[in-house]
Amino acid sequence: MEESDEDEEDNEEFLERLMARTGRAVPRRELEEHYAVLEELGSGTYGRVVLTEPRGGGSPLVLKLLRKEQTGRRAFLREYCIARCLSGHAACLRALPVAFESDTHFAFGQELAPAGDLCALLTPGVREDGGCLGRGERREK
Repeated sequence: MEESDEDEEDNEEFLERLMARTGRAVPRRELEEHYAVLEELGSGTYGRVVLTEPRGGGSPLVLKLLRKEQTGRRAFLREYCIARCLSGHAACLRALPVAFESDTHFAFGQELAPAGDLCALLTPGVREDGGCLGRGERREK
């Protein structure tokens, strides 16, 4: 079933409203004042993912930190809001209702992926039985 243009516009309008509302609620805080960084879990062009512990006590928390020099506020709000919307899906990491900005980063909390990211778990060209996939051969489901 194809979505109508009207449904697509409704999704875009909803996302715009959500981004506007979320943008008004994102507080300014410095990472080091509020969280102790326990471990860097990953990094890339746009930022890094760290395991933290709230300085005021509480459970460890994964924070995705996006560098402001690489990521605009609108792009951050879009990623965070989409992640929150997809959080209910079993195949997606859960984005937590924790977001803030510092002088240098935008940040939001997310569920820990203890086995790493999907790319790290997959070995291209290797079958489950350990053999190599031939050209044009597909993995059986």
